[in-house]
Amino acid sequence: MESNTGLQKRWSAIGCDELFRSFKETESGYSAEEKKEMWELADAANKEHHKLAAQNAPLPASAARPQLTPDEKARAKQLGKQHLTKFQKTLTRHQQIELCRLWKKRYGVVPAQHYGSMPELWQDVWTGLQCDDCHLYYHIDDGPTKYVRTGKEPKIAIATGTTTRGIADLSNYHFDDLALFNTLVRSLNFTAETGYEYWVYICYDAGDRFYDTPGKPEAAARWFNEQVGRFLLARGIKSVFKLHKFQNTQKKPGPAFNHVLKIAYDDGADWFYRVNDDTELCGAWTTPFIKTLTDLGAPYGAVGPICGQGNMAIMTHDFTHRMHMEIFDPNYYPPPLADWWMDDWISKVYGVKRSWQLPAVTVTHHTGKHGRRYEVDKSNQQKLEPELVAGRARIRDYMRAHPQQFTDRVINEFTGDAYDHMSIGPEPPEFVW
Repeated sequence: MESNTGLQKRWSAIGCDELFRSFKETESGYSAEEKKEMWELADAANKEHHKLAAQNAPLPASAARPQLTPDEKARAKQLGKQHLTKFQKTLTRHQQIELCRLWKKRYGVVPAQHYGSMPELWQDVWTGLQCDDCHLYYHIDDGPTKYVRTGKEPKIAIATGTTTRGIADLSNYHFDDLALFNTLVRSLNFTAETGYEYWVYICYDAGDRFYDTPGKPEAAARWFNEQVGRFLLARGIKSVFKLHKFQNTQKKPGPAFNHVLKIAYDDGADWFYRVNDDTELCGAWTTPFIKTLTDLGAPYGAVGPICGQGNMAIMTHDFTHRMHMEIFDPNYYPPPLADWWMDDWISKVYGVKRSWQLPAVTVTHHTGKHGRRYEVDKSNQQKLEPELVAGRARIRDYMRAHPQQFTDRVINEFTGDAYDHMSIGPEPPEFVW
């Protein structure tokens, strides 16, 4: 491998060391010949401007882009595509966003307009990582907010269960190796909104080989504060992380969900977002969900995001008001529906008019991260209809028991609603933000 000091300095000046650190690249990732060629091409692409880059001074928008010879350009594009293919599979969307943020600052890129001083070697990678979209739609450069907390912000409980059951070798696993942390929890950095508190509730199985070990809950809380909490606080957003152990004798998600959501309710949560431990939250979701349910009015109902990985005819992730727990206390879902059919139940129990998937809100369910870690009891499907009938009766009885909150019109409208399908786009209710 070439070790010319001047060349290495120019390599560093244009941000390539940062690139490899961002990807957690090791010496074994590229051959010595590949690295040598990339060094030379990157240096050629930036040779006119490396002094500016070394001083962290981005090119003015009017500056001409560095030029490659036709052969260098062709080879750079080929290497860029190889680089993108190699790493795009291993990066979470949020790691990609961090890389986009770094590049924009380093090279003076103006999203969707020009690349600034970015070497052509990396321009295909910028496009492949959808960096223009990151800046235009995720608002990742908004920076610290002037929002000042009042102490009266609604408490949003994000709740899930987790297990490392089925993962063969955990000897070298760290928090960043688990989808729960590197995908779900970290996604709060990019989707949390000011004006709310976010309380993250994680329920793990007693005896879990990773979580149920000395010092692990404390270490998880430190990871959250370092990787998420401090960034949210800089924007004026309070966040809390709670890891709870549970004797999950059924080894099913349903009991874990019920257990941790009851804890969230007892803690005073105003709204509940039940997700999976390998879910990635995308874009703003808090305000759209709350506005939809608030405009419906009590007894509210259930809303959820569009998830392209799974059964799109039902909600596989759901968001509800605190009243849901008051109606069905102490269980969020019917205990007999311990796995798949709890999603069908929450999607239908409130009826068509109070059950919505919002096309403007999406999640990505990374089912391939760790695979399914529980066995589905398909016999539970026959319990769905009786639980739906019982659930609707319970909602109706709750409303009748609280006449000061519910008029006869609201009760009769609920009783006469249809329950055979969900209300899913393409057209959301007109009141959705």
